[in-house]
Amino acid sequence: MGTRITDDTRLSDAALAAELDRLGIAFVTFSAEDRPYPPPAPDTLVASLAMSGEARLRMALIPLFLALPDYACSATRVADVLSGQGRVTLICYYTASMLLQRKYARRLVRLGVDHAPLPDRFGPELALPPSDDVDFTLARLAERHAELSDRPLNWHGTYEQAAKRFIQRLEWEAKQ
Repeated sequence: MGTRITDDTRLSDAALAAELDRLGIAFVTFSAEDRPYPPPAPDTLVASLAMSGEARLRMALIPLFLALPDYACSATRVADVLSGQGRVTLICYYTASMLLQRKYARRLVRLGVDHAPLPDRFGPELALPPSDDVDFTLARLAERHAELSDRPLNWHGTYEQAAKRFIQRLEWEAKQ
């Protein structure tokens, strides 16, 4: 990532919603006039989502990584320059995406979603124990997310909601 993302350079929430839709991720509503042109670089999109003041846009990192696993490289580059809550959000949501991709692999493949596996970029940093039990690891990740963010929320439920909402939308679109 060539430059730091600042409040002046990050995308607006409306532009983020429009860009997600352009990428085929109908996760939040937008107005067509909010679509950024030219489309933002992947690093800018990932950083802007991680730093968004809107929880639903931060949560959109999960369907973004599920739909476009090639954005994993952006996650690594952006994590190297982000700090604070934006970095915590990015590394936890990316790791949740990696785990949810494994959990819902069959459904995602059936829906035609790119199944290139997301590599484990942040598991060791998050002190996640190696395990083949995805639900156990998601629960441990949620605990770490609560510790690192100092926000004792139901992070596990948040991760699951993002993935299920994305998959249900794809299933609905497939029936149309």
